[in-house]
Order: sequence, then structure tokens, then C-alpha cells
Amino acid sequence: MRLKIVLRISIKITTIISFLVLLVNCQQKNEVGKEKLDFSVAHHIMKDSVNQNIAGRLENFLITKNQSPTDNQYWLPSDFDEYLFPYVDLYKIEKDSSANYKVELLEIIDIELDSVKLVKFACFKEMNDVTSLMNIYNVLAVKSEGQYFFSRSLQYNTRNWTTYQHEDFTYVVSPERNFNIEEAKKQQVFKDSLMQFFGLDIPPITYYSCISPVELFEIKGYDYVANMYMSKSGGLAEVFSGIIFSGNDSERYDHELVHFFTRALFQHDMIPLFHEGIATYLGGSGDYSFTKLKVKLRQYLKNHPNMELATMIKPYDRKHLLEDQLDAVYVVGALVCEYVVNEYGKEQLISLLDTSGNQDLWIALEKVNLNKENFSKKLLLYLNS
Repeated sequence: MRLKIVLRISIKITTIISFLVLLVNCQQKNEVGKEKLDFSVAHHIMKDSVNQNIAGRLENFLITKNQSPTDNQYWLPSDFDEYLFPYVDLYKIEKDSSANYKVELLEIIDIELDSVKLVKFACFKEMNDVTSLMNIYNVLAVKSEGQYFFSRSLQYNTRNWTTYQHEDFTYVVSPERNFNIEEAKKQQVFKDSLMQFFGLDIPPITYYSCISPVELFEIKGYDYVANMYMSKSGGLAEVFSGIIFSGNDSERYDHELVHFFTRALFQHDMIPLFHEGIATYLGGSGDYSFTKLKVKLRQYLKNHPNMELATMIKPYDRKHLLEDQLDAVYVVGALVCEYVVNEYGKEQLISLLDTSGNQDLWIALEKVNLNKENFSKKLLLYLNS
């Protein structure tokens, strides 16, 4: 019998808590960033009084956005119901307290007469006399009750895309590709297998099917961000919104789907190596299954004979890349998961994964008798067995 557990509310609550913890941790940095925020407007925009109003409200939004990820007086209220964190892409602009941040409003473009406008702005980071472009981003300005409020541009950017429904997934498919029902069926089968593995179900998912990471970031609102060009494939999950963004030219993205189940089960942030490890163990990475990724990891270690697995534990540093820009650290995390299942059983793996993301990795691994001294040797022996 399929388990049906409605978890959307609890997922949202814990995700709010996670964001609020991040807000507290970064509050001092954000306040410094706010003080240094330099806002400018292209000259031709200010010739129009409506644009002047929108420009002023955008500046006020940028100044106040870090006060709360779930509420802002300059953002359209209905967006919070739809996405929970509708400006998640903008919430983390100011990361370095020693840097100065500049935003330049580039264009305000009419979409529906005076009721909806596209607002385009660029974000810069200035540090050590060097100015670098962080991103060029688009939001909507929507007129409501006589005032303009900002809104996510996702639905506008996909207005000409086609929607397909297959069981628990709503697919929003790029006009540059054809919907693949066979892949959608396999995605549902994989979801059902995850339900059995974790012992719970998750709410339905909206799946944006893009042909590439470039198109993925474009529908999210970016004209430019470096991640658009980092890899030829990839994607991300907005678990709090129930959305998978796939840049894999496919209706199947097993890796990202795993993240929905771990968030629902554990209700807290995970240690990054475990977070990406379990998703790679069960769902692979890129176009490769975990079995194929282990072959690539063996080759990587053969090519780097002095490399210690114990140094490959930070999945977001991207210092250890396999071919196709795949992160070898993801595979190391998956190897830990497989090792624990085979040595101690699935229940012990679940217990290990349930470690708070704030806990030290090596302290967590003591549960399964792994430490800095034996980690490399034990896992290398297991990998080559």
C-alpha cells in the first residue's frame, strides 16, 4: 500500500527555520552589505515618473530583503504562497562583509501596458579595487491596488512552454524539446522506489524541463550568472517550492528528487557530504549511475595517486572534478553511504544521515567507526573490492 503523508506544511516550517538560522548567522554581514549597497539607475529610465517610482521601490526592496526571507512589503504577497521564498536568488547577494555591493537598474520594460513591467538589474561586487559582475537578473513589477510590487518572473518566462501531467509530476517543458513520456514513467517508478526506501511520500512536484543549464537559469530570471556556463548539464531543487529545475534535456532527474525525500524525512539541513552523497548513491549524478561513477572515481584516484579520500569531503568546493565537470566528492559521499549500508545496514545509514548539518563530519562518522586516520584506507579498500 502506498504511504500518503502530507508533508508540505512541515517541510515549509522546517525550511523557514533553516532560513531564519541562516539569517541570524549572516545578520551582521548583511547589515554591513546593506550599508555599502550602492544603487544606481540608467539615466533614460528616470525620465518617466512611473519608472522613478519602481526604481525607488526596487532600492527599498534591496535594502530590506535580508530582514526576512518570507515577507517583504515591496514583494507581491501571493508569491509567498506560491514559492515560500520567492526571492531566494537575491537573498544571498551580500556574502562578504569586506566587499562593497552595487546594483544598477538597467531597464524597465512594458509587458502589459502599465500593469506589468519587466525590471532588469545588474549586481556587482567590489573588492580590493576590482569590480566583478555577479549577475544580471529580472523580476516583474506588478501593479496591485494602485502600487507596484515585485514578483518572480518564472511563470512569465515560461508562458510559451507546454505543461504535461504524469501521476505525481507536473512537467513544464521547453519549446526547444519534446516531452518524453517514457522518461516521465521512469521518474515516477524511481519516486515510488524512494518512497519505499525512506518510508514516506512527498507532495506532487513541478518539474521544469530545460535543454541546458543556460536555459534553466534564464527561466529563473537570469540574463547572466557564472553557474549558467559551469557545465553542459545539471539542475537544482527548490524543495520548499516543490520545484525541480532540470537542465539535462530530460524528464528524469533522480539526484534532485532524492533531496525532497531527505528534507521531508530529516526536517533539518544535513552535513553536505551526506546531503550530496545519499542523492548520488540513490540517484547518480549527471547522466551517470553511482555504479558508473565509481569506475570514474577509481580512474581519478589512479591519475592522482597521492590523493587521500579524507581530503575529498567538501562537495561545493569543486576542487576534485571528474570528466563532464562531475564532482568527485559527491561520489565519495555516495561511497560512504554504500559502505555503511553494507557494513551496518540501512537503519544505521538513516541514523548517520540524520546528523545536523552543524555537526562536525568526523564526529558524525564515529557512529560507523570512520575517522581521519582510517577513512581513506577503509573506503579505498572497499572501492577496489
